[in-house]
Amino acid sequence: MAIKLTNLPKRGDAVLGILATNKIVFATHESMMSNTLDTSVYEYIGVVLRRSGKKVLYAYKENASKKWSDRYAFKLTGYTLDGTSRTGTLNVRTASDWGAAVAYTISYNASTLSDFVSQLNTAFQDNTNYPALKTQDWYAELDSSNNVVLHFAFSDYRQASNTGSAGFALTANLLPNCTAIANMRRNNGATGGEGAISSMERAIAYFYSDLNSSTYNPTSNVTSIARTYPICKPGYLGTSQYSGGADRCADLRAVFGEGEAGWLKFMESCLPILPTDWGNMGMRNGKERTAHLASQTYVSNTQVTPKALCPAADYCANISTSVLPKGTFWLPTTEEVAYLLKGIKYGTINDRNADIVNALQNKMGGSAISNGSYFWSCLRSNTNNAWYAHGSYGFFYGGVMCYANVCVPVSLYELP
Repeated sequence: MAIKLTNLPKRGDAVLGILATNKIVFATHESMMSNTLDTSVYEYIGVVLRRSGKKVLYAYKENASKKWSDRYAFKLTGYTLDGTSRTGTLNVRTASDWGAAVAYTISYNASTLSDFVSQLNTAFQDNTNYPALKTQDWYAELDSSNNVVLHFAFSDYRQASNTGSAGFALTANLLPNCTAIANMRRNNGATGGEGAISSMERAIAYFYSDLNSSTYNPTSNVTSIARTYPICKPGYLGTSQYSGGADRCADLRAVFGEGEAGWLKFMESCLPILPTDWGNMGMRNGKERTAHLASQTYVSNTQVTPKALCPAADYCANISTSVLPKGTFWLPTTEEVAYLLKGIKYGTINDRNADIVNALQNKMGGSAISNGSYFWSCLRSNTNNAWYAHGSYGFFYGGVMCYANVCVPVSLYELP
């Protein structure tokens, strides 16, 4: 049969662009899998993830691994601008030993902010006296409120623990207008930060084993169903080798049931409530957030032309096709990541055709979407971290922005 278009797309269907008209259409999964796309008529854009009423959420055909942020920043205070010789100390984490700070005392003699910033940047280029500051490309500048901001190449989470002393003080100042929220309500009533399941397939695979962790295998009796984290199956069943013979989850089993079936019901209770207007899962302005992040740039002593500060957002915001312009796609929200991963079996099953999303992507030469990968969202969880789906644990996790995770561009189409 020929490729069949549909006005009621469902998960696994194809998103196509008509080259002659620059219009989007949808083709059924079954017809795409059994035919060859006429690329003189259509372009393959991506795969449908979900349809809710007239709104169709879809993913771009390709994805990439990118950092959430290239730099980390602090606001510097404590200095004195009185035209006399002064010093201040920066206690800096370095690659030679990330666990310990190296104290660098900076001398300056300035009466204006511009002179002070200039002298700092001169010091930051002094490889003899301040080698780590040079290597990490430290840079000082004034923000729109005349605050002195120091930023540098972000490569390890411990850099967020840098401090100032003896005349300098540092306050975290990365993307101060990008608010951080850590609120995810689970089906079991628990709220707060990390632990809500992002991929049931991955979570079941990880938590099926006996885990020697008090976080995932309780060491005291569990009396409330409102669990922040999942519990491994042996811990839930009261058979864990790490429990010392104690049964910690009898009250949970009284609610969810005995055996593996009861454990699976408990695991479902650890899923985030979707849809909701509450917390992170109620934040649906991914396009606007991504555009804001993608617009943020930086310069430094080594980067003289403005460069994207947020590579993950920049990548998604700049995706374009023959039919669709830049700005169509964005880095997904946590809700959209949850919909992306729902039903993804590739990863726990080593077969690109294990689920309908990956089967279509495989057929069309698109990127794999594995439940074992780590997927960034556009939402920030705290000062140093942003939300992502953890590819080992299968739950949402606050990850340090300096590390590269998978970025899947998504978009939303409203049916006429």
